[in-house]
Amino acid sequence: MANYRGRVSVETTEQRFNKKYIINEVTDCWEWTAAINNIGYGMFRWGPRKMRTAHRASYELFTGPIPTGLSVCHTCDNPICVNPKHLWVGTIKDNYDDMVSKGRAKVGLKGCKLFVDTCIHCGVEMRMNLLARWHNDKCKHKHKV
Repeated sequence: MANYRGRVSVETTEQRFNKKYIINEVTDCWEWTAAINNIGYGMFRWGPRKMRTAHRASYELFTGPIPTGLSVCHTCDNPICVNPKHLWVGTIKDNYDDMVSKGRAKVGLKGCKLFVDTCIHCGVEMRMNLLARWHNDKCKHKHKV
């Protein structure tokens, strides 16, 4: 198969993949050592022009095809882990429910207090996770102070 520069590679996709992780003896995670995207997941070139997240590539290489519309989730909660024994397929809701059951959810749980903060420019009160993400960049009073 030709790589992204048009050169012919003598290695199989699985051989290339197996050179890009190290095994953590403590957690048994296969930790990705090559390219990582902006949210912490490994990236792997699958074919001449297709980049895939490494954990999805691992699932397809070692377990089988991913059913349409499903996510590949981690049992170990380590985004750079590509060990197929730590990966499972589920819906986005399944992944969210797994996150909540492990206590990793930051917002949106019933009965949990959502912290409120106030914009220093105009005094608008919003939940902290929304204030930083949406309001501060769009605050009309931001540049007048």
